[in-house]
Amino acid sequence: MFVRVRQWTTQPGDWDRFVSRLEHDAFDAMRASEGFRRMVVMGDPMSNAVVTVTAWDTESQERTYEVQKASTFHDLVKDLITGAPETLAYPVISDLKA
Repeated sequence: MFVRVRQWTTQPGDWDRFVSRLEHDAFDAMRASEGFRRMVVMGDPMSNAVVTVTAWDTESQERTYEVQKASTFHDLVKDLITGAPETLAYPVISDLKA
């Protein structure tokens, strides 16, 4: 499994609109992509911070999504954010559940 973590900063007043776009537009595109497992969205509207964690079967599948579809989402939200998100990506070492 492979995960990507992104930290976005929204423009003041655009937090709800941005989160809605994540939950609908980005999620729909990811869900239609091979290897997508899940997306977790978290954040704080008071600080305009939004963090996403997405899980994929393989790094290759995550990269395919990035190359083929992610730019469409970025174009859709560019006026809602302050700049490019910080992005980290890692292979999963362990996945422990309660």
